[in-house]
Amino acid sequence: MDVSFDITGKLDELEEKYKRSEREKIKLERELRTLSKRYETIKMSINTQTSVNKAVALGKEMAEQASRTKSNFLARMSHEIRTPLSAIMGMAELSLREDISEAAAEFISTIIQAGDNLLDIINDILDLSKIETGQLEILSRDYMVTSLINDVLNIIRPRILESKLRFIVDVDKMTPEVLKGDIVRIRQIMLNLLSNAAKYTDKGYVRLSVHSEKIDENNINLIIKVQDTGRGIKNEDIELLFDEYTRFDKNVNSSSEGTGLGLAITKSLLNAMTGDITVESVIGEGSTFTATIPQEVTDHREVAHVLEPEIHNVLIYERREEIKASISQTLESLGVSSKFVSTSDEFYNELISEKYSFVFLAATLFEKIKSEYGFIETSAVVIIVAEYGDVIPSKNTRVLTTPIFSIPCANIFNNVSDNYTKIMKEKSFTEFTAPDAKILIVDDINTNLIIAKGLIQPYDVQIDSCSGGAEAIKAVSSNVYDLILMDYMMPEMDGALAVKRIREMGDINSYFSDVPIVALTANTVLGTKEMLMASGFDDFLSKPIDTVKLHMILEKWIPLSKQEAVKEEQTGNSGLTDIPESIKGLDTVKGVQLSGGSVENYYEVLASFSSDIFERLGKIKNCVQINDLDRYAVYVHAIKSASANIGADIISQFAADLESAANNKNREFIVKNTDYFISALKKILNEINIVLKNYDEKKIKKPESNIKKELSTLSAALNDINITAVNESIETILKLAHTDEKKIIRDISHHILMFEYDKAHELINALLLNY
Repeated sequence: MDVSFDITGKLDELEEKYKRSEREKIKLERELRTLSKRYETIKMSINTQTSVNKAVALGKEMAEQASRTKSNFLARMSHEIRTPLSAIMGMAELSLREDISEAAAEFISTIIQAGDNLLDIINDILDLSKIETGQLEILSRDYMVTSLINDVLNIIRPRILESKLRFIVDVDKMTPEVLKGDIVRIRQIMLNLLSNAAKYTDKGYVRLSVHSEKIDENNINLIIKVQDTGRGIKNEDIELLFDEYTRFDKNVNSSSEGTGLGLAITKSLLNAMTGDITVESVIGEGSTFTATIPQEVTDHREVAHVLEPEIHNVLIYERREEIKASISQTLESLGVSSKFVSTSDEFYNELISEKYSFVFLAATLFEKIKSEYGFIETSAVVIIVAEYGDVIPSKNTRVLTTPIFSIPCANIFNNVSDNYTKIMKEKSFTEFTAPDAKILIVDDINTNLIIAKGLIQPYDVQIDSCSGGAEAIKAVSSNVYDLILMDYMMPEMDGALAVKRIREMGDINSYFSDVPIVALTANTVLGTKEMLMASGFDDFLSKPIDTVKLHMILEKWIPLSKQEAVKEEQTGNSGLTDIPESIKGLDTVKGVQLSGGSVENYYEVLASFSSDIFERLGKIKNCVQINDLDRYAVYVHAIKSASANIGADIISQFAADLESAANNKNREFIVKNTDYFISALKKILNEINIVLKNYDEKKIKKPESNIKKELSTLSAALNDINITAVNESIETILKLAHTDEKKIIRDISHHILMFEYDKAHELINALLLNY
């Protein structure tokens, strides 16, 4: 055996193994370096991700803080805006009660309308703030669907009809009558959708449809659908439609005002109520918004049903196609049979057949029937079908006002008073007075005191006022009040501290613990009520003061034993010696109602009418002579409105015809009728002046020395700048003064309000010379 070869072979084998191990080592080292690099990369990535997470968390926290800051700022600013706005709107409303010209009344009405619009925007901002901060609260309670629909119609109907759009309403009679949910938020959703539809619709119609879909035995989906024939929305814009502050096609929609918050708030409200909203739209044809809201059913009765539909048969004389369609669809859904006629002869022949229990007659055709056939005696109930705002040709018939739908029609067949009539009555008259009740109003802003006193005055309560918390405590300590209205935010001693001090005196006398104290506040954010209750208040009234809510507060807290129902004759013709029969051409009962149910107020309105209209007669004649038909239209428009307010419906209609002729440049009609119109007006003015003279002569006057004494008291209070005493003296003098003196007293009040004390003193001294 060759040993040398064997060793050489082994060495070669070992060398080869060594080389392989070296190669493996290099490979392993290379892989180790690669793994090391990967490790460093992963480690760096982990560190970077941690930094990103921290940055994201920090950014999120900063964004949330910014959102909270913005929302808090918006809420605070909204509150600050509401405070002066309450003074503006309150003073405007009180101004409308004064003896002012028709033009001034229109200007002031515009201020109130603009204030309402601004208030809507402020409320939108507050709602958005609540939504963004998670403070939006949904309050479920029982509500009547009928009330919901009527509330929405009374608010939105004038806005839609001002845009010259047809307003169509369809309420499925099968919808349950009583549901449980947040009626305030549902009403807000409906108004937002309807306002949006009217805003972006130039012609055609806006349709509101309400129906329900059953979920189970005790729950339904309330379906609210708003359809319009407006400008439409692009498909790519629909997804962004519910974003905040978003408006589309600004060049096209530049004339439409708005914050862009309405739909965003609507979507958030629906989400909070586990509801949903969908949109269908075609550019140039219109849009349909459908809101679905789950609601619990409290009362399964139908929202509109006729007790015995089979016994009713309705004769209908109506030529307006859209109204005919609404009546036909509504009566069919209610199961009531009907027949349409298209001519006066056909109407007359059907009417005298005595086959019908109800007659629906268009207001536009009423006079035509009267002129052709005279008085027609019929056993049928005559219903005048009128558009909203129409002058009703007869005061003795019931009116069905457009839009026509199931609820008011069912009320007619069931002989139930419609809600619109009830609302108008509530606006015209105070339901109760409380002459023995005593109220204290506390506010550091004198304007707010004047507004609150003016709004409460119709209730005939005794009113004291003061301008601060410390003064309020003193007043409460020395008087017994049935109710205290306390401003929450006042300098030096605010309302909360004043209430605390009053309640602390409860150990001395339980009166201090029990006297109802209602907070006056412009702050309406979530939690306000709870905070006020915890501070010792019993209730709260938001600013600007809403007359309906004020009525609820007074009715709730003034002792029932001191509330006296307004007697029926006070709202009718009680105490009318020369009224209603003595003034030819006037429906004086209607005039008294339009004057707040007060005969004395009606006499003041008549005096104002006589003064204002007499000045316009020469101007009307002059406009005809110089062919200024535009100014002529303005003058007869004012007479039209003023005449309607005193119950002179014939003169009002005559003025409306002349106004229409002027707007259409029909000079021939104006020349032919103006002299007769002026002659008719002069006859009414003469009648009014005779009645006013007799009224002043027959009126039981207080001794003149009392007026002189009160004028002296007023002068002294004005010298001392004692506003409380000034207001009390003015109220007393107004009760004692003659009709022609009251305007001077109101002028004095105006000068004092404007801090024109010298002018007020001049008028006071001039009056004193008469005594």
